[in-house]
Amino acid sequence: MTPLRVMIVHPDGPIGRRLAELVARAGHAPIIVPDGERAIDRFVQEPVEVVVVEYFLPGRDGVTTVESIRWAPKGREVKVLLLADAEPEVAPLAALGARID
Repeated sequence: MTPLRVMIVHPDGPIGRRLAELVARAGHAPIIVPDGERAIDRFVQEPVEVVVVEYFLPGRDGVTTVESIRWAPKGREVKVLLLADAEPEVAPLAALGARID
């Protein structure tokens, strides 16, 4: 399996780092950003294959963030996982092919 670049958009630093840890353990390359504005800017500069975004973000919410990413070049190709207070141990792993030990 080819490693994916996975952008994690989460305002809570410890949760974002835990998600990144799990994504890395699944063999993929995590990129952490704390809010929607930075996620959009980063995606435009460096598109990724997967975006894991928390619905409850400061300012621009997760849905609005995803809508903006969809308008960016390669935005229609990105896979999106929208979280809403999900358990970070489980949320993105099934879609990324990781085993939960």
